[in-house]
Amino acid sequence: MEEKCFSQRIRDPVDIYCNHAALLSDASYRETWNPSAPMDEPLLSESLHDEDNGNAGVVTKNYYGEVTNTDFRAREQSTQGEYTSSNRKKLLVKGDLIITTGKENRAVHVIGVVETPVTQSVLGVQNYLQMAAQKLRLVGNAKFTISSRTDTGVHAICNSAHVDIERAVGKPPFSETILVDALNHHLKPEPISVLKAVRVCDNFHARHNALSRTYIYRVVTGCKQFDLPVFERNLCWAASVSSLSVTAMEEAANLLLGTHDFSAFQSTSNENIFRSPIKTLSQVDIKPSSSFWPHLLQYRDLQFWDLTFKSKSFLYKQVRRMTQALVAVGQGRLTPLQIKEIMDTRDPTAFPGNPIAPAEGLFLKEVEYEGIETCSSGI
Repeated sequence: MEEKCFSQRIRDPVDIYCNHAALLSDASYRETWNPSAPMDEPLLSESLHDEDNGNAGVVTKNYYGEVTNTDFRAREQSTQGEYTSSNRKKLLVKGDLIITTGKENRAVHVIGVVETPVTQSVLGVQNYLQMAAQKLRLVGNAKFTISSRTDTGVHAICNSAHVDIERAVGKPPFSETILVDALNHHLKPEPISVLKAVRVCDNFHARHNALSRTYIYRVVTGCKQFDLPVFERNLCWAASVSSLSVTAMEEAANLLLGTHDFSAFQSTSNENIFRSPIKTLSQVDIKPSSSFWPHLLQYRDLQFWDLTFKSKSFLYKQVRRMTQALVAVGQGRLTPLQIKEIMDTRDPTAFPGNPIAPAEGLFLKEVEYEGIETCSSGI
């Protein structure tokens, strides 16, 4: 049977602080997740008949309002009159990558999207997604492919991934709503939540099919890092000055726009050794922003700034190094012309002192795909 390539918006994006149960409020979906089903009965029950066994995707988020995107493929294969259903889905997942949670009487740090070995005492978001998927009684292991890597301390507002899911012979593919609710049921002890499922083509790849990635770096002036309110301390970087020269920063940002060799802004580690340093930045903005809790800071003279960077892909630590350079311009330690001179050297050690902005202020805001509407929420 010829497979069709299409995408479908499952429902409107939910507010970043709402409970995942609100995802079932759409009256057009009548599936129900039954976590108390006996072991010899199906975990899921649904009244909505899915006639199309195409592909679907899913969305995930944490209590800070951060998401990751994953894709699933659903198709039928005839086997002696019975069928095996195989599912590839795309998930949008939010997860704070620096939260500490209690697990097995010891602290477990959610350190990033990338999978970590199970022998380590720290786990990544990918580990938790795979463990949740395995509790759905699948055939074989569910391997998630994440669209964008994030370092320890970096936040993911909207990341994406895809995963192949195979159910036992005779069991139909999961519908999008059932899959979202079932995964969230098993993820609920952790600060991670699946938000959405979207149907996609069989050859969809969360990383390779991405059209662009948008990052936001939050900078605050008017205090030092240790003076930040505790609820903002791991969500922004204090520039330790009373103000920044935003005009000079915007002039320097314009020099970063377009296609350039960004070797000077890449990490000096081996992470970039096989990657082309030629990147095209379609957006570099510096805009005034605010605290996530402005009513608690109304009497403090703090100014928040959002530095936004958009490109198809970035070099390892490129965004944080560009942020450091732009803030140095705003502080008067560098001129816009020096930014261009540093970039023209194509030398990652050309920046005096080789500094890099802290990971905590960086947010992966959105991963964009052609024909697929993602849950991009403002921060």
